[in-house]
Amino acid sequence: MGNGPSTVQPFGGFSSSQMVEMLAVQWMETIMNILKKAAVALAATSMLVAPVAASAAPLADLRAISAVEGENDVAGASWILILLGVAVAIGGIVAIADGSDDEPTSP
Repeated sequence: MGNGPSTVQPFGGFSSSQMVEMLAVQWMETIMNILKKAAVALAATSMLVAPVAASAAPLADLRAISAVEGENDVAGASWILILLGVAVAIGGIVAIADGSDDEPTSP
């Protein structure tokens, strides 16, 4: 019937190295799915537990006990931080608008 002897290839025609690679990819996908589900479960649990823990704490522990007697020594430094933030924002806008070519930097 056939032109030559029929050979049966194991692993559905894939070589053993290809099978190992496919199994490794499947294993990594399974682990990533488990980790993704664990991260979602942790986020949901923390969203449920945080308000319960906050409401269970007594109010006396949440209030500051000592009174403020004078001004803070760093009160004048807030305008410096505001100016620094504005300068960084302006510098970022100039750096973005300065590029005249529309070519991407990555190949």
